[in-house]
Amino acid sequence: ATAAAAVDLDAAADNQNVGLLYGAKAGDTFTLQVFVREVTGGTGYTVKVKYDTNNVESPTYAHGPLVAGAIALPAKVSGGIIEGGASLLGGSPVSGSGLLATFTFKARAKFEGGSTLSVTSISLRMGTTSRELVTGSLDAQVTADVPVKAAPAASFDDDGDVDFEDFFAFA
Repeated sequence: ATAAAAVDLDAAADNQNVGLLYGAKAGDTFTLQVFVREVTGGTGYTVKVKYDTNNVESPTYAHGPLVAGAIALPAKVSGGIIEGGASLLGGSPVSGSGLLATFTFKARAKFEGGSTLSVTSISLRMGTTSRELVTGSLDAQVTADVPVKAAPAASFDDDGDVDFEDFFAFA
């Protein structure tokens, strides 16, 4: 992974750094946002996301607001990878941080366990050169599991047993 980019499974504006989405079930849609930081001189980009075709279907891509004025290229979908990108055709290069792209997926009818969404490449174009922002992958998890919250400890005297001592300490 890299510090220049981040992923977020919370569809709300801005990056909430949600890398794990609980309670997914068949038919649910979920959004993977791709954020970049401290871009200088950007004129275009491509982003590749790998996904599990056994659990996830119907991927879509939407161009984010960071590279304003760029023309979004049609998404390429093949073999569990979706690639989206955009390019400035004239205008001023972009500098700053923000939402680069959004990918939306749908849980299949037989969604089981969970699925990993892996951003395997973010290629940022700066004029005639390119810079890869991902080393390895940026992963996000979608799971059918629901988090289990531990019951509060009722042992007031911290001995691990709930007994008369706790009752007297509470009373």
